[in-house]
Amino acid sequence: MNIKDIKIGDMLKKIAGEFIQRNSNMTSLITVTRVEVGDRGGKATIYVTVFPEDKGKGALDMLKRKRSEFKEAVKNGLRIGRIPFCDFELDAAAKLLRTIEELPENK
Repeated sequence: MNIKDIKIGDMLKKIAGEFIQRNSNMTSLITVTRVEVGDRGGKATIYVTVFPEDKGKGALDMLKRKRSEFKEAVKNGLRIGRIPFCDFELDAAAKLLRTIEELPENK
C-alpha cells in the first residue's frame, strides 16, 4: 500500500466509526479494526468486530444495507476526486488473535 492509500484508509476508519456510532441500534458493540484500500484507491474493505459475537451477522447485514448512506458520509468527509467503493467484513484476524490470547501458556 502506498502512502496515499494509508491516509485514505485512516480517514475512512474515522468516518466509519462515526457512521456506525450514529446508525447502530446499540444492541451490540461494533468496532472498526482496520481498513484495507486497494485498486489505486478505488476499493476499500472496512473490517469490524462485533461484541457479543452472536450479533455479528446482524451487524454486518445492517452495514451492508447502509452502504449507500455510508458513501454519502464518505463524500462529505473526504475531499478526494474518486470515492472508493466500500464494503464491510467481519475481522477474522481479530477473532483469531483473541483466541490465541485466551490459550493457556505452555510451560
